[in-house]
Amino acid sequence: MTYRWLRAILVDLVFLPVLIFFVINHELCGYGLRQSNGQLNIVISSREIVDVLEDAQVQDSVKVKLLLIQEIREFAFDSLGLTRNENYTSFFDQRGQRLMYVVTGSERFRLKPYVWRFPVIGTVGYKGFFKKELAVKEADRLKLLGYDVHIGGASGWSTLGWLKDPVLSQMLSLSEGDLAELIIHELLHGTVYIPDNTEWNENFATFVGEEGAKLFLQHKFGALSTQEFDYLDGKRAGEQRRNFMNAVSAWLRYQYMREDVADTTVMENIRKQSFETIERWANLKFTGKDSTFANSLARRMKQSGNTVFMSSLRYESQQDQFRKDFRTSGFSLRDYIKRLVISHQQN
Repeated sequence: MTYRWLRAILVDLVFLPVLIFFVINHELCGYGLRQSNGQLNIVISSREIVDVLEDAQVQDSVKVKLLLIQEIREFAFDSLGLTRNENYTSFFDQRGQRLMYVVTGSERFRLKPYVWRFPVIGTVGYKGFFKKELAVKEADRLKLLGYDVHIGGASGWSTLGWLKDPVLSQMLSLSEGDLAELIIHELLHGTVYIPDNTEWNENFATFVGEEGAKLFLQHKFGALSTQEFDYLDGKRAGEQRRNFMNAVSAWLRYQYMREDVADTTVMENIRKQSFETIERWANLKFTGKDSTFANSLARRMKQSGNTVFMSSLRYESQQDQFRKDFRTSGFSLRDYIKRLVISHQQN
């Protein structure tokens, strides 16, 4: 009798709340299970890098990049103070296939991202899928709700230490500097992640990735090396594009605020004229070898609307603020990271 009574209590306290949660959040639970399965398949199919390095059939160029990644890892842990983990100690060969499809959305008449809410990590302004058809289905759902939508890829991602993230074969095509930036960026997510603050998380990871890559190149190849010069040269070109996107994003946000969003006809006209103005500005500023950026921006605005600017805001809008704060702090990059991590953990 006592056993039946205890069992009834357990059912009421444990089973029923869990059942109710799954019923209410069945779509979220289904997504979580699919993503976990996809990530686990990648982890299980990955090979330990120590084994890959001993494989005579693996090309030397692959081994060189894998060894470089191991050096980047150790530099990130030892010199930058990032939290040590086992990420990027295994290797997954994509065989030329895209692994992740990332859906982002934005309101049509405001630079405001569509956000998804997840347990623990909070709201996030993007949603990844391992199957293209599921990404297309989610994108179509947002379009029906009236959002601008973009489906893109991901050169890498972080599971925030929950799983052992492997090196993806697509990473090996990156230059030494870009590879260091990517690895440090993703490892930073495993060191500090603030729920419900995607923009801060990604901007800080971008800042640390870039500054950390510069230090690593100096450490590995010496100051004023060809590798450092090539990386900084690419960053200078990227800086122009970043400043342009930040400026036009601020201008576009102002344009959307000029009229009542409820007046769709007026807002559609403002949107159309604003996009045309931005396209003209891009064509004037980016000429010659940089003209490809202007052409790409025009094409992406037509296809994805405001999501083009969401990406810029998410990853690059706070770089000037971080740089100024870092330079005036007088700290090393390691101490600066530690200070911000402690500050956000206390908050």
